[in-house]
Amino acid sequence: MRTGPSIVLAHPHPIEKNPGDDAVRGVSPLYTRSAAANPHGQTAGLQTFMLFLVISDPRPEPPSSVTSQRKRYWDWIAPLQESGEVRSVHAKVGRGAVVLFDVPSNERLHQRLNEWADLIPAHFQIHALIDPAAAKAFLDKT
Repeated sequence: MRTGPSIVLAHPHPIEKNPGDDAVRGVSPLYTRSAAANPHGQTAGLQTFMLFLVISDPRPEPPSSVTSQRKRYWDWIAPLQESGEVRSVHAKVGRGAVVLFDVPSNERLHQRLNEWADLIPAHFQIHALIDPAAAKAFLDKT
């Protein structure tokens, strides 16, 4: 499985947190998580995230023959959504899914994809993403 280059996203400004407030300030909410909900053990300050959009294409099998596996998939992904490691998940028309992972490393993504493939064998398209603000800042430098 090839995941492409390692990309670590970091916001150029420190993230501020008000005492008694779990909301992190200073960065788009799409790319931050409150310290209380952060599964990576990070606290307020400079935080890094790796965002990957993963699109699954399951092996062609009769849908009725994998119903129990598909139900187990939803049970598997629910805690990842609750922790914030999965930002969003959508079922594709027919079969398959599109998932936005927010992980601390390529190794964690590798772990999650192996867990997923154990439930539902599939081909995965993996797209590394970058924060729109970081992309705009890069363009402003040129």
